[in-house]
Formats: sequence, C-alpha cells, structure tokens
Amino acid sequence: MITKEVAERLFKNILESKDTLNNIFQAFQKEFDINLQYQILHLLSILLQNGVLSHESKLVTLYLMISTFPGPAVSNPYYSLFIFLYESRFESPNEFPPNFIRILENVLCGNPLEIGDNSVNEVFGLSVVAEQPKYQAKSDIKPSIIHVDNQVKDDPNAISYHDLIIILLTEVDLQQVYTPPRISDSPELFPYSLEEAQQFDTYTLPMNCFLYDDPKQYGNILFKRSHEQKLTDEESHDLVLIISASPEVLRNIDDKQLSFMIDNNPNVAKKYIEIWSKKKPQIFDTIASLPISLSEIEIVKFCSTLPNITQKFVDKWITNGMKTIDTENENSLMAEARMFCRLTSFIIQENANQIGQTVKMDLKSFCLILCSKGLAEAQELFERL
Repeated sequence: MITKEVAERLFKNILESKDTLNNIFQAFQKEFDINLQYQILHLLSILLQNGVLSHESKLVTLYLMISTFPGPAVSNPYYSLFIFLYESRFESPNEFPPNFIRILENVLCGNPLEIGDNSVNEVFGLSVVAEQPKYQAKSDIKPSIIHVDNQVKDDPNAISYHDLIIILLTEVDLQQVYTPPRISDSPELFPYSLEEAQQFDTYTLPMNCFLYDDPKQYGNILFKRSHEQKLTDEESHDLVLIISASPEVLRNIDDKQLSFMIDNNPNVAKKYIEIWSKKKPQIFDTIASLPISLSEIEIVKFCSTLPNITQKFVDKWITNGMKTIDTENENSLMAEARMFCRLTSFIIQENANQIGQTVKMDLKSFCLILCSKGLAEAQELFERL
C-alpha cells in the first residue's frame, strides 16, 4: 500500500495526464523515487490484471512498465503479466482500449514502440501494425480481486472511479497472497475428509472425467455431441477445458454441423474455430456465408479478433450481409440490419485495413439506403467509413 498523498499525485499527474507518454514517464521518474516507482508499478500491475483501471490508465500503466524496464520483453519483470493480458484478449476483448493488444504484440515480438510522442487519446487513433508474437510459455497469473465494471449506474451510494482507485491503492492490501492448504495424498480406498473436499476446487476439472480412463475419451464423446445436440453449461465448460489441453480431440465437421454448433454451443464453436482455422482456413468461408443471427454475430465478432483473419473473410461476410438483408422489410431493418451495422462498425474499428475498397464503396451505398429508412446504426457506420 502507499499513502493517500502519493496515490492522489499518481492519479492526477500520471494516470489521468493528457500529456505525451514520454512526458508522463519523465514525470513519473521525477515525481517518485526509484523504490516508490517499483512499489507503484507493482500495485498498478494488480489493478491492470483485474480490469479495474480505465482505458487511459491501462495504456499509461503498460507504457510505464515497458519504459521503466527497457530491453527484451522476456527480461521484463512483468513479462508473465504481458502474456496473461495477451491471452485474455479473446475472453474479454472489450476490457482493452484501442491498440492495446497490438502494442502488447509489438512488445512481445521485441519491436520498437513509436508512440512515446503521442498522448493517450492520440495513441487510441493510431494505425498500429503488429504481428502474432511467439512467447516462451503460458502465464499462470489469475485475477486476485473481483472485477469492477466501469459503467456504474446512477446510484447516490456509488463511488467514483477516482475514489475507487485511491481506496484500492491506499486501504486494500493487494500484495497479500493467499496460498491454499496442500491436500495430502490419501490411499485410493479412503475418501477425502469433508474439510479437504470443501477446500478442493473441482470446478476447474471436467466434471465427468472420473467415469473414463482418459479425459480425451470423454472429450471425443462431448465433441461428437456438440454438433448434434445442445450441451449443458457444465458439459460445454468441460469440453472447452479438454480441447485447450488436448486439441487432438477435434475432428473435421461439415458446414451443417458447424452451423448447428454455432447456434447451440457457441463457446465450443469459438474454441473449435480458433484452433481448426489454423489447419483449415476455409472454415472462414462457411462462417461468412451463414445467415445473420445473434449467435452468428457473436461468432463473427470473435473471428474478427483472431490474428489469422483475412480481408477475404471480412469482405465476404459484409457482402453476404448486404445481400441477405431485405431493405424493404421493416422487421428485417429492426433486427438484422441493426446487428449487421453494429458488428461492421466494430470490425472497421478493429480491422480498418482489412476491408477492400470495392466492398467499402458498396457498403456506403447500402448505408445510405438504410439511413433513408431512419436507421441510426447505419448513420454511425456511414460516418466511420
């Protein structure tokens, strides 16, 4: 923990500064001595990994960590945190500010950063080019405090973001690490005691694996069922865990089976697409041709965040969407067109360089038609184009 006076200076002069990143880093070094700098960075790393900081503060914190410890990323004391944040991009993509992941990719690849002369808001609008990094090992860092949603409803008892950060930095012992007691090895003939069973976290294990000699056998059965019938939440959770540990349980499935999986088991479909698209990129053609629906929108949004996404997929999905939406049907405008425009805006924001010029021109014409129908989402999309 740090004093409230130090926390207030940190919040006002560093985290919320509108200056360039280089000037913010210089102010950080001038404002605090070296020991206090290390202590502050440690506290900020805990808030960063738990998603508590604002978008602006996240980017400032990342830049401070990189600048305080220059050199290869693998020698940075926050290397494991960088990997954790990078691997979290699929599970919670909205928690990261624009260009945050691309900057992380450059850091992990050892590429020089050329953002120091820009302010935080300017960095959000830059076109940052990055490549998929190859890091040494996965991180075992897990969030240690409850995630806090930045969007707090109007509540007279709610505290502000400023007050929250000050409290966490000064009053909460974030550095206290809880180590669960080790469960002693017991003979197979004797069950665990009630106390041991209550301490053992079984939710991270596949629930029905004990019925099989090998979890992969259970995974093969669940995967076959996943494109034939809807799995329970527990089964879906188990299958995603098994696929992550043993990708060999995956098999090639046809377009109809993939469509069923997307509609009924979206979490399994995401993991399948993430892994299988590396072996069979043609899977993106199938996804781009699916009719617009809530589940299809969720999958396409997920695909747009994958590093191996192509312009061909983006162009094909946009073209197919424009063809399938009936601009004369009011009900279609209220549902399909709104979803299409919102997701296309997201794709343009994340992958502006992956949309062909011909498709962009057709999309502008399509937006004008929808704008004449009074669709606000189409107007917003047209302005982005």
